[in-house]
Amino acid sequence: MRYAIGFFAAIALFAMAGLIVIYTGAYNVAATEPHAKISRWALDTTFHNSVSARSDDEAAQLELIEAADLRTGFQEFQEYCVHCHGAPGVEPAGWVSGMTPHPPELSRVADEWSPDEIFWIVKHGVKMSGMPPFGDTESDEAIRNIAAFVNRLDDMTPQQYRRLQQRWGGGEGHHGGSGSHSQAQDAQ
Repeated sequence: MRYAIGFFAAIALFAMAGLIVIYTGAYNVAATEPHAKISRWALDTTFHNSVSARSDDEAAQLELIEAADLRTGFQEFQEYCVHCHGAPGVEPAGWVSGMTPHPPELSRVADEWSPDEIFWIVKHGVKMSGMPPFGDTESDEAIRNIAAFVNRLDDMTPQQYRRLQQRWGGGEGHHGGSGSHSQAQDAQ
């Protein structure tokens, strides 16, 4: 009985400490301040486990990714993704460096995710990260195309990506020429 009282007292103490932090504004939410290591670990672990658990709902999309239109996926990626995530040989837009958490460079991390997990992330977005849900504005077919293209980024060289830009159009993303397109052209 004594242990149970101590356990519940500890939980109440942690809850009160959490409420004090919340109501006093003690936690600095400025994007210029990096997350503490424990916060970064907790957010990353929660993110990966949440996507993994929920992407099974989209497992039926996996079969369709193989038949996805890579040209359309590339064009959609150029329009919506490259300014934040960059691409092989293409740096993200300069303003992205101020985002916390920093958007991952997909050509380096795409192989960490299965195609159905990529589909889920693109469709549903990620809270408090700047990653919007494209399922609100794009069809499942368009999202499959993006996911299929992202799934192939880890094997793509900067030269291959430039060839795709030349063949299928570089685009400037929905933020105009504020980053990736002009940098990609300069690199050619």
